[in-house]
Amino acid sequence: NINIMTHAFNYGTAVFEGIRGNWNEEQGELYLFKVRQHIERIRQSAKIMRMDIRYTDDELVDIVQQVAQRCGYREDVYIRPMVYKATKAVGVRMHNLDDEFLLFVTPFGAYLDPDAGARCMTSSWRRVDDTGIPARAKVNGLYVNNSLAKTEAQLNGFDEALVLNERLWQPLAKHLQGVDLLVDDLREPASLADRQRDEPEELGAEAALHEARDVDVPADRGPRKRRLVALVEVVP
Repeated sequence: NINIMTHAFNYGTAVFEGIRGNWNEEQGELYLFKVRQHIERIRQSAKIMRMDIRYTDDELVDIVQQVAQRCGYREDVYIRPMVYKATKAVGVRMHNLDDEFLLFVTPFGAYLDPDAGARCMTSSWRRVDDTGIPARAKVNGLYVNNSLAKTEAQLNGFDEALVLNERLWQPLAKHLQGVDLLVDDLREPASLADRQRDEPEELGAEAALHEARDVDVPADRGPRKRRLVALVEVVP
């Protein structure tokens, strides 16, 4: 249990990853998605946020696999590793605070119905700029931004939100977890500079991108101007 005075609870000073585990009923196996890459990414996030992880990458990979196995779920799961400022203290800072690691596993089915698609709206909220909060790190407190956009969309009858940055580019459909790469359009390919966008690397989206190319489906990732959203096709 985490004390209510824990710094991360009060100020959002934590970083996390979301690792999917897919249950294969026929084989009786739980397959975890890109565990090592997620561990490498949480270490990068921790470094940006001045956090130390006392475990090696190999140890963290082993922890993820062992906890998932010991939980014994025979269904799809979500694994949440987190590094957080654990000191019980009031005061806005990142230094002179203890860092701890936690991990939990919970059942978690499909995020979206793959057959139904998703109805999206352009959110009135803007993506947090990297000069405000380091958006290339998966910082817990940063996800208030995503939550506001998601709630706005659903209260207005949509499934998901398209979030623009301050330049009115659509850098991501963050909640879609991979669908966003297929709403990109090749009429105006993203430049290298545009690809260095204010968001963490999307491991699921990159995997879907490779799958699309393997079956000769044109696909690209990167920010797009808002007008192109009206021109693209979503490939289920």
